[in-house]
Parts: sequence; C-alpha cells; structure tokens
Amino acid sequence: IVMNNFYYNNITNEMELERLFGSYLAGLWEGDGHISLVKKNNNTIQPVFSITFNSKDLPLATKLMNILGGTIQKGAENQNWVRLNIRQRQQLVKIVTLLNGKIRTPKIYEFNNLIGFLNSVLNLTIPIYSPDQSFLSTNAWLAGFIDADGSFKVRVTEKKINPLNNKIIQKGRFAVQFIIEQRLVHSKTNDSFYPVFEQIAKFFTISNEVILPITYKTHNISKKYLCINVFSLPRLNLLSNYLSFYPLLTAKQNDFVDWSKVLYLMTNRTNHIFTLEDKEYFREIKSKMNRKRKIINWDHIKVLDIINL
Repeated sequence: IVMNNFYYNNITNEMELERLFGSYLAGLWEGDGHISLVKKNNNTIQPVFSITFNSKDLPLATKLMNILGGTIQKGAENQNWVRLNIRQRQQLVKIVTLLNGKIRTPKIYEFNNLIGFLNSVLNLTIPIYSPDQSFLSTNAWLAGFIDADGSFKVRVTEKKINPLNNKIIQKGRFAVQFIIEQRLVHSKTNDSFYPVFEQIAKFFTISNEVILPITYKTHNISKKYLCINVFSLPRLNLLSNYLSFYPLLTAKQNDFVDWSKVLYLMTNRTNHIFTLEDKEYFREIKSKMNRKRKIINWDHIKVLDIINL
C-alpha cells in the first residue's frame, strides 16, 4: 500500500493546506474532544479546548501540541488516555480560526460558545457558522472522525467439523470490516448525531446501491450510540481510496495499512478463492492489529512537520 500523502506533501498553497488540516482537526475534535468554559474562584471564565487520545497516541498529541500550543495531561496509571488542553486565549483564537466553518455535529454548540466568549473578551468579530454540509469526500473531516471513532477489523472464522459424523458445523470465513460509532445525542443540548451519520452513510453509497443502515447500540447500560458497519468490498475500497488521499494520523494508521493489504487480496482473488498461504497471511495480520499491536510506526506523522500556523 503506497500512501500518496497528497494531503500535505503536494500542496503548495498555504491556505489550502490550513483548510485541509483544519478539516481533519475538526473531525478529530468532534469525535473525541470537548470545550469547557470553567468559572474560576475570582468569577473569571477560563476556556479550555481539549482533545482526548488513547495513551498510545502520545506522539501525535505531542506533535499537535507543538503546532497548536497547549499542554499534555496524562491519565492515572490505570487510565489509558492522554489529553491535549489548550487554554491561552491567542492559541484558542488560532484553533477557532482553523476549525471555523468545518464543524458538522451538535458539538458546534460548544464551539460557537467559545467563539462568543473570545469575541466578547478580546473585542473580536470571529463569524459564527451553521454546521458544514459539504461532501465528506472533499476534505479530511472524515479522516479525523475515523481517527477518533472508527475501527478496522479482519475477521477470521475457523472451520469446525463434528468429529462424530465429519459434518461441517461452522464454515471457515474470512472478512474485512469497518465500524464507526458515536454517541446518539450531545450531552449538553440533547441534539442528535444522526444527521452526520446520514452524511457518512451517503459517503459509502456507490451508484444506485442502497444507503447503508445506521444502527443503535447501548454501552454501559444507559449510553446509546449510533453505529455504521461496512462489509461490502466496493464500499471498503471507496474508504481505502479516501484514506490514501487523506491519511489517518493516530496509531490507527498502522491498522489501516495492514487492513488494506487484506482488502486488496480479497478484492483481487477470483471468486474469493484463497490459498492456504492467503489464509495464514490473514491470520497473521489479524494477530497483530488493534489491541494486539506491539510496535507502532510513527513515520506517517512526519507530514505534519510542514504545518506552520
């Protein structure tokens, strides 16, 4: 799999580069970020722009801190997260300017409240926009949102035979899958994330195919989530092509590259007939993906070295 990294390396127009980086960052923040307007003891308000990462994504969080400012907060020893917090007002103005007009979800409520605060205390006139409705294929927002809330899976179902009669109980099966999920409603406004999931479902629509269903899940008894599952190889290749153009920046990029190798083989094997070597290759890749990954290659975030805001 060759990542063309057009997203950064072949763009010479600084405004276009900032637009694409801003759309990625908007998707990442909308997936795993929040904004707090904290009232301090002297009744002044301290705004905080935050993005939370898995602990393994500390290199990316640090790289973004070097670009945007802020500080890194680490969870307790038994907590698997790190958080980029941005508090300084001029840094907040920079990030608001970068993301403004690119927000799609109900989190726009938090974002526009921050704009209102900055306009008031700094005497600015930063415009307030409605949610972005542009096609997801035209920018990097979906890449950021996937880095926060998406996952790539290689499924291996082993063949099972009844030893008493030699009948097949379970057929051996190999599949690739992509899943994305996010909470159903915004915790503060109760506004639904369903419209943005409709945009994601439409992104996967090929010609006259039926739009992918959006399903519901419940986690921790009461937390309800929206979910899209993608199994179709043509739809998955659509995603692979998009992410080769607008790459992921978290450790998830490693999983995507391995997943893409399996997708390529499955797409190009006639009648999906796999050799024993293919099947062993699938098993090997699956054994090293996601939580089982021991080594993470961070070469892909070097593209951020050219970002200078």
